[in-house]
Amino acid sequence: MNGSPRATSTRATDARKSTAKLSTPLLLDALIDFNEEAVRELLIGEHVRGRKLPLIFDEVVCPAMRRIGDLWYAGKLTVAHEHLATRTMIMALQALRAVVVSREPTEMLAICCAVENDYHELPVLLAQMLVESEGGRVVNLGANTPLFSLKETMTRYTPQLVCIASTILLDVERAAREYQELRHTAARSGIKLVLGGAGFAPNPIRRRFPADLYAKKFADLLSFITASKVRSVGI
Repeated sequence: MNGSPRATSTRATDARKSTAKLSTPLLLDALIDFNEEAVRELLIGEHVRGRKLPLIFDEVVCPAMRRIGDLWYAGKLTVAHEHLATRTMIMALQALRAVVVSREPTEMLAICCAVENDYHELPVLLAQMLVESEGGRVVNLGANTPLFSLKETMTRYTPQLVCIASTILLDVERAAREYQELRHTAARSGIKLVLGGAGFAPNPIRRRFPADLYAKKFADLLSFITASKVRSVGI
């Protein structure tokens, strides 16, 4: 452990009072301590000081979680430790989500999920928070979502946007076949498809999984939402 929860909480309080940007190491300390209160204070503090959500996600949350993953890969954290750190982050993000003031409501409905055999919930939650911050509504299917099931959900809800995350993409042949059917459904209904994550990064994969946007970071997703969203209708 890197310090006691009390010490981490003190650092978090100091960071919230400061005008300086939150550092990844400070957040990492709180995550390794499983100190949800400290992580919550750090993230909400950044929001209160005016830092935009995509910057919080891209410059603080994601680097800290990548570092957690690196520590697990190096054998310095156990699987259980990594899972608890991730759960700590998710709970803190839910607290941040509760205090974010959304823009005026729009007609935009999005479906967000991660692909089958990908159990990472965090990217899906971050995408949901960005859509909601722009006044949209979200159907969050969570992690490990088969593409054929996603297609059925698209048919049921007819969203304007579908965000699919992939840290790892297994059984590419089957996934590509199911994605083609999903894409035809999207094209018929005018649904925009956004793909993100390392699983969709290689160019050969992208050729088999065409999309309206390949988001390298959450700022890309927000720009796409802002440019394409349905304007407010007062719902």
